[in-house]
Amino acid sequence: MKLPVSPSPSAQMPAQEVRQPPEVTLPDREKLNQFLADALTGRPSSMSQDGAASPDALLERIAYHGVAGLLTNGTELEGSTPQLVEEARPIAVAQSMWELRHAAVLRELLTAFRDAGIPALLLKGTAIAYDLYASPAERARGDSDLLIHDRDLDRARLLLQEAGFDPPEDGAFLPPSLRSQESWTLEAGDGSRHCVDLHWRPLNSPALDALFPTGEWFQGARSLPRLSSAALAPSRPLMLLHACLHRSMHDCSPYQVGNETYFGGDRLIWLYDIWLICTALSDEEWRRFCGFAQEKGVANACEDGLEAATRHLGLVVPEWVRGALRTGPSSAYFGGGQLKRAVLDWKATPGVLKKWRYLRSRMLPDSRFMRAKYPKSTSTALPILYARRFAELLRRRP
Repeated sequence: MKLPVSPSPSAQMPAQEVRQPPEVTLPDREKLNQFLADALTGRPSSMSQDGAASPDALLERIAYHGVAGLLTNGTELEGSTPQLVEEARPIAVAQSMWELRHAAVLRELLTAFRDAGIPALLLKGTAIAYDLYASPAERARGDSDLLIHDRDLDRARLLLQEAGFDPPEDGAFLPPSLRSQESWTLEAGDGSRHCVDLHWRPLNSPALDALFPTGEWFQGARSLPRLSSAALAPSRPLMLLHACLHRSMHDCSPYQVGNETYFGGDRLIWLYDIWLICTALSDEEWRRFCGFAQEKGVANACEDGLEAATRHLGLVVPEWVRGALRTGPSSAYFGGGQLKRAVLDWKATPGVLKKWRYLRSRMLPDSRFMRAKYPKSTSTALPILYARRFAELLRRRP
């Protein structure tokens, strides 16, 4: 099955001028972050009155936080110039054009999975976009996460290939036998690029995946009719739990926005996800969420996620929920840095041979992975890069 590809307006959009990200000091960056958070929630901001927001710096923050679609869809940046709004608008327009094409790609793929009898569950951004956002295009993202059972992995790979997706390139630091996800990419005829992260375990961490059997995520699954009759998402309590864990994992795990690598979980689009889910929960769903957090021993990560959304966006959480999380069991995984997480993942990896492979892959990953990880060090000898990687592993975050 080959996906139909038709030209979209995004293919004809004029190229935007590429500008270097402005140099912004940490205090100024925090002010800009709060300025955008205030704009999302309609709260007055002191920055709008003192004119401290540089247009270039503010645009960089808008792109990093992934909130262009939200800000240009009825939300006004109080005190900003018309030029700034106009410069932010092309980001949102391109996002909308990509969303139209991406939705068509997903509909074809999800229908193929359903017809083949392969249960599939959308996770994270795409699931929340089509469940709770006023317009799915407001939820910026570069891919869609799809969870399947590991028993269906070979058939799912075949369907992705038949749909025109390219298989993942080799060179990841973990060998195939130790991975729990892989990225498949479709280059559409209109120039747009579509990535599906195929998961056969939900969290990409042996220590955490052991707590969350894949089958649990399909229990109480919600349909997403705005996307497709074949589209399913986890229950909202599980979506909230996943959003909180995803945020906490990136406290010291890297992620990319554009061509830049970042650490830290307080991207506004992630916190807005948490805010939206929380405002949609019933009392019974709140109880189920607290039950999951306590049963799985991840109350600390869930409490941190809700606190961050409260701090930045003014989320109001029932006091009994805060109490349940505050006194619930907490995972050591979220209390430590990279080395502690690596040790816990190693311990959770089953079998002596797999443990050895995991240890070797963490310490001496494939040379292609190392060159991709340090693209600015192409002339540096590999032993030096390996020493650098080991030194970074000892710190909480590189």
